[in-house]
Amino acid sequence: MAMRFIHTADVHLSADAPHRLEVFREICALAADCDALVVAGDLFHSGKVLRDRKLLADLREALAGTAGKPVLLIAGNHEHLRSVGAAATPPCAADPFAGLELGGHVFACGAGPADREVGGVRFRLVPFQRQGLPAQGLRPAAAEDLPRVAVLHGTAIDRPGLTMAALDSGDDEDSGDCLLRDADLAPFRYAALGHIHRRDQWSPGPGCVASYPGSPDMVSSDETEERTVNRVTLDGTGAATVERVPLRAAHRALPLHILLLPGLARQAEERARLRVAQAPPGQVPVLRITGFAPRAEAAGLCASLESAFRSRAPRPIVKNRVRDSGELEVGAGSLVGELFAKLGALEERDPVLAGRAAHLALLAMSGENIPAELAAEDADAPAD
Repeated sequence: MAMRFIHTADVHLSADAPHRLEVFREICALAADCDALVVAGDLFHSGKVLRDRKLLADLREALAGTAGKPVLLIAGNHEHLRSVGAAATPPCAADPFAGLELGGHVFACGAGPADREVGGVRFRLVPFQRQGLPAQGLRPAAAEDLPRVAVLHGTAIDRPGLTMAALDSGDDEDSGDCLLRDADLAPFRYAALGHIHRRDQWSPGPGCVASYPGSPDMVSSDETEERTVNRVTLDGTGAATVERVPLRAAHRALPLHILLLPGLARQAEERARLRVAQAPPGQVPVLRITGFAPRAEAAGLCASLESAFRSRAPRPIVKNRVRDSGELEVGAGSLVGELFAKLGALEERDPVLAGRAAHLALLAMSGENIPAELAAEDADAPAD
C-alpha cells in the first residue's frame, strides 16, 4: 500500500512576513490529502519568533488545515538564532521547541534524534546540530523492518555546487556547519532535506532519493525559481517518487536591471515604474539600480522608488548598486565621458535601446558579470 506525504522546509515564518503564513496554509491543505506533512527545518525565521503569541496562534490555526494528519517538524539553524542579521547569535537552549504547543498531531523535534512511524514508514528525525556530520543520529533506534525516511537540515557536501557553501562555517545565519554526506543518506529510501533554498534532487545511492524542495515562498531576492513543495510517494516496495507541486500563493523574485547615468534619474525612474507595472502576478520585482552617477542622485532615485511602491503588493525591493561617478574620470576626452555623450544623444531617440547599450557597456568596463536577463533583453533588441 502506498504512503504519501508533503515535504517542505525553510518557510521562515515571522511577523514581518505575513504572506509566508498564507503560503504555509496552502501547504497544510495539500497535506490534508496525504498521510503526513514533513517540515525539514527553519519553519521559523528565528528563535525570537517562537515567543510571538499572535503568530503561534495563527500557526496553530494553519496546522489545523492538515485535517489531523501527522506533522513532523525538526529544528533548523534559524530556530537556534535569537535574531537574524548582523547580530544573529545562537541561544543557550538546547531545544528551541521546548514547551511549544502546536496541536496533538504535531511532533516538533528540537533536540532529537527521534523516530516516528507514520503509515508503515519509519521517519528518522535529526534536528540541526553544530557538530559536523550527523551520521550518529542517522542510525535507527529500531529494527529496520519498515521503509526508512531521513529528515535533516544541513548542507549536502557531496552535491556539486554545495561543497563551497559548506565551507562558509563562520556565518551562523546562512550556512551553519551541519554537513550531510551521500554515504549517510544512502541507506534511506528518501532523504527529506532542508537548508538550501533552491530545489535540488539526486540519488545518494541505489534505491535512495534525496531532495531539497527549496523555500516555498521567496525569502531572499535571488530566489527566482517557481516555488514548490514535494509530494513524495512510497510504493508498496518502499521505492520513492517525487512530484513537484507548484504553490499558487507563493512569490518569487523578478530581477529588473535599471541603468542610472548622470543627470538621467528621471528617465531611469520612468523605466523602473514601467518595468514594475509589467511584472507578472506572484513575482516580486527586485530593482537593481546600476550604472554610474553622483552618490546623492542615486540615493534620491532609490528613495523615490521606495516611496512610490510602498503601498504596492507584493512590494518591490530596491537595491542601490550604482557606482559613484565622482570616482571616475568623466570629462571630455575620457572613455567614460565619450560614452556618456553618445548615450545622451541616443537617449533622446531611443531611450530603451540606450539603456540596454549603456548597461552592457558599463558592466563590461567595470568588470562586472552581465546578468542573463539583461543579455537576453539586449539580444532581442532591434539593431540600430
